[in-house]
Amino acid sequence: MLSVRNLDVCFPPGYRGAEVHAVRNVSFDIPEGGRVGLVGESGSGKTVTCLALTRLLPDPPPPAVSGQVLFGAAQRDLLRMRDNELLEARRHGIAYIFQDPVASLNPYMTIGTQFRKLQTLRTAHRVHPAELLSQVSLPDPTQILDAYPGELSGGMCQRVCIALALAGNPRLLIADEPTTDLDVVTRNSILTLLRTLSEQRGMALLMVTHDLGTVAHLCDSVAVMNAGEIVEHGQVQRVFPHPTHEYTRTLLSAVPRIGDADNDA
Repeated sequence: MLSVRNLDVCFPPGYRGAEVHAVRNVSFDIPEGGRVGLVGESGSGKTVTCLALTRLLPDPPPPAVSGQVLFGAAQRDLLRMRDNELLEARRHGIAYIFQDPVASLNPYMTIGTQFRKLQTLRTAHRVHPAELLSQVSLPDPTQILDAYPGELSGGMCQRVCIALALAGNPRLLIADEPTTDLDVVTRNSILTLLRTLSEQRGMALLMVTHDLGTVAHLCDSVAVMNAGEIVEHGQVQRVFPHPTHEYTRTLLSAVPRIGDADNDA
């Protein structure tokens, strides 16, 4: 499905006058229908990696990106596609859920208008927006289509963003911290929804998170990222019980556990 090989991203000198080598020699695979967790602390390079896959990094100034991102059965390199070919891959092959659901939606347009604008770009796969909203377990889809983002809760906006991402029937969904700032109940509901949709549609998923619990709940395999590099990767059931890298052990030791608190208080 997706093979990332030796991906490097280096930003040119900014106001501080120094290059920023954000991603170094990153390689990982996402099989057809597989769910991979890309995990690491803030600033480790997770989001830059994901944006680099389909050349969504800010430009200008253009960052220096090298390596290969091989997609689909033909294993065509997304980094070397012509613009029209890349646009087609973005429309129907790979979809994103970005970190902030409210910021991802246009506050001046109703949800229905945003679906209609999206569907003008994705003509090959037309599903009624109300049906998509129902698939992500939103009540009264007709009312939501008439609403503005500011009239919806954070959890509802996140579900709308998931529905928008599904509108093109993607083969790969990249979810970048999709449960940030959501309460625990809503967070678990969103994660369960993503797992269910992945299983029902046979859709691959790349989950970007700093939360190891999210990876354990949702993913088959994990790639641990630190300072722009992947320091450990493998099946979740192997890596979590028996981590081999010190950074992975540090992340796991930071996960709160019942009974860790001082009971003498």
